[in-house]
Amino acid sequence: MLGMKTHALQRFDDHDESIIANKYSNGQSSTILSKEYGVDRGTILKIVRKHGVSVRPAGYGHDYGPNHPYWRGGKHLNKSGYVVAWVHPDDPMAVMSRRGTGTQRSSLTVLEHRLVMARYLKRPLSTTETVHHINGIKTDNRIENLQLRQSSHGQGSRHQCRKCGSFDIDSVPL
Repeated sequence: MLGMKTHALQRFDDHDESIIANKYSNGQSSTILSKEYGVDRGTILKIVRKHGVSVRPAGYGHDYGPNHPYWRGGKHLNKSGYVVAWVHPDDPMAVMSRRGTGTQRSSLTVLEHRLVMARYLKRPLSTTETVHHINGIKTDNRIENLQLRQSSHGQGSRHQCRKCGSFDIDSVPL
């Protein structure tokens, strides 16, 4: 814990305080910093203010994703058995989120098989495009197990170049 003294009233030297203020200004939460340095959040916020860093309102949104104290990797299974993945609000694929615009920044989630296909194609998928698991295993999201389809599952058609086999194509109106 850097140069922190261990007597009852915790004190930090200027170097330690500037490190804390820098971590906070780069998005680290006061909760995580308080755990890291063994002090309460108020002490962290007092140090941050002392160094001229603006204190974020509680719940402002900087404690989302990997910076959140309860982060567990950003993936979970939904009730249908598909893997759901968290995406950062600044990620170009966040537009595929079921939350739409992302007013709740911590709730930007996308079905992982759609995310894998979108990253492979280097573009977000449209709402009319579906991604089919070839082997039927909903958690097997390897690109070689996924097919891009237009319309619903089952009876759709997959988009693939007949000559080269590439999936890097666009739908063109007739």
